[in-house]
Amino acid sequence: MLAKERGVYRGRPVLYCADSRNPKYRHAYNEVVNYLNSGWTVSQIHRELGISNNTIYRIRSEIDANKQSWFQNRAMNTQ
Repeated sequence: MLAKERGVYRGRPVLYCADSRNPKYRHAYNEVVNYLNSGWTVSQIHRELGISNNTIYRIRSEIDANKQSWFQNRAMNTQ
C-alpha cells in the first residue's frame, strides 16, 4: 500500500493561502485577491509583489471556484 493511499503523504503545503501560518504569506495572498478583484492583470501583480505567475493563477482559480460554488449553493437554496 502506498503512503498516499494510507493518508500519510499529503503533498507540499500551500504557502500563499488565506489561512497560512506565516503572516507574510497570508498578507501577500490577501493582496493578490484584492488586486485581482480590482481588475489588475497577473503580470501587473507579479511585477508589484514579486510572486510567481503560477501562484497568482492558482489563487485566481481558487477565487473563481469559490464564486462558482457560492452561486450554485445560492441557486439551490432559492428553489
